[in-house]
Amino acid sequence: MLQLGETMKVIDGVTVFSDHADPNRFWYLPAPVVLADKPDGSKAFTFIKYTDKAKTGGARGGGFLMFETMLTLDKGTERSILSALRSEADDPTLEMVPFDEGSVECVALNLQGGGGTTAAAATPGGFNAVEEILGTSVPSLFGENRALFSLTLSQEGSTILEQALARQAAPIGVIYKLKFTALRPSLHVRIKADLERVYDELSAGLSANVAWFGASIEAAFQKLVQEGVIDIKVLTFSTDTDLKDKEKWALDFFKDNLLSTWFSPSLSPQSVPAAGTIAPTLPTRPGGGTTPAGGPTPPGGPRLPVSGPGSTPGQPGGGQPLPGPPPGGGAVTPPVAGPTPATGTSSG
Repeated sequence: MLQLGETMKVIDGVTVFSDHADPNRFWYLPAPVVLADKPDGSKAFTFIKYTDKAKTGGARGGGFLMFETMLTLDKGTERSILSALRSEADDPTLEMVPFDEGSVECVALNLQGGGGTTAAAATPGGFNAVEEILGTSVPSLFGENRALFSLTLSQEGSTILEQALARQAAPIGVIYKLKFTALRPSLHVRIKADLERVYDELSAGLSANVAWFGASIEAAFQKLVQEGVIDIKVLTFSTDTDLKDKEKWALDFFKDNLLSTWFSPSLSPQSVPAAGTIAPTLPTRPGGGTTPAGGPTPPGGPRLPVSGPGSTPGQPGGGQPLPGPPPGGGAVTPPVAGPTPATGTSSG
């Protein structure tokens, strides 16, 4: 079984786990989200904008977009990872993490959700670019983890999408939320934290409308530890090295649980307003106080948010779509010019 802890590593942007019993066996979280291939080799991406004649003939809305995504590992990256693993294993093998369950959502302009999601009525003076999302709510959970979506577009939405695609923009994203089972190292620690101070530190970047990535979040938590806002006491350890490792694991444990509770990966979809700007959305402020956490870690653990590249535990996002490459979930780039046992959560 795959195990979390100090043996976990990131190679070429892909999270790799070792096996608890076989030193030659390794597991990976697939990344990034990409458009699936059709049997003829072309991308599974179809955009149709209705003409005036079609509208006169009774066509509703402005058009539709249908596409299929997959979450897998390309052969080139797989070879590169295996090459790197040969420095620590004689005959390494690489397998995809077996997912127990999961869901998938499409984020398109004003609307976010799985198949069957319908936009609420537009506000006065505004409009809904995407009226409905049809298709998948649960990915295949094996092989290429495929997910299929069809978007019903309004006239305004089809025009916006047409212009965005012409500029090779990526106005559509897909978020994978996947759970898997793994072994977590046993920890006996006590954690105290001023949650209000933690919240203020994390929300500052969001309030300033700053894009935060894995390094930013990690630096913020390290700063909070140094300032005493988060206090970690390891109760059982053997050596100084073991103490430092367990302090890091405990901080990751706390960080991952907190992020998965307060935040979720999203493109912050909003109804398109007639005028004005869209303010960032922050989670509800938590109450102050401390949060003790102690005792050996049981076989059942925290949900691990994924940022990504694809889906990397301990990082925000995975599944956060970006204008360029996605961290595990991600913006779907159209074919332009050619378009844990602990439970972990992976977004991509």
